[in-house]
Amino acid sequence: MIAQNPTIRIVEFQTIIASACETGDYAWVLINEGKSWGSRSKQKRTFQYLNRDGKVLWEKRGIINATLSDDGKVVLLAEGDTEKLETEHASDSIPYFAKVYDLTGREILKVKEGELQTERSFKLTRNGKYGYVDILVDGEVESNEKGQPYRPKIHNMVFFDIQHNKKFIWDEKPGLQGEIDEDGTFKVVEVKLWSEPGPRKPIKRITKDVFSSKF
Repeated sequence: MIAQNPTIRIVEFQTIIASACETGDYAWVLINEGKSWGSRSKQKRTFQYLNRDGKVLWEKRGIINATLSDDGKVVLLAEGDTEKLETEHASDSIPYFAKVYDLTGREILKVKEGELQTERSFKLTRNGKYGYVDILVDGEVESNEKGQPYRPKIHNMVFFDIQHNKKFIWDEKPGLQGEIDEDGTFKVVEVKLWSEPGPRKPIKRITKDVFSSKF
């Protein structure tokens, strides 16, 4: 139940996002509806997987992001805790986790447990064989300035081979990003932005390989 406070404005919302695979045989729709007030919200997120005729083949709740392989038969989802989402919560307090499903809605791979950074990286290769996500995990216990114990959040790059259920995890450092190709080659690269002195000079993206391997 939403606490009543005349000084806080309650906003009702509904957003719909949709996308189709390259062949047009399958598509997805993500419906988000709910209420927000101040820094808190209550929302229902419904993901629907459809065929070419628009028939819903399966659906899931608690989804914030999705992407399909070119043939639409492999689905990468960013999945949150449905119960927490649909009850009152702080707007930024829900972690999301990456999972891979087939066209029947069967889960075929779950990425290492950790909070998914969907805006940073969330990739499925076009052939649906490999993927890459960036997650936050709890680090080792440390002490703060007051001597109190806490677990800092650290970034992990997770590269995965869907067919063989293999994963490679890299502890991320500032300025590093991950890349993965159709043949299973994955890289950790250092990224720098540079431009020549002067007004309106184009910004160049310079990358340098730090690590490279292949599934």
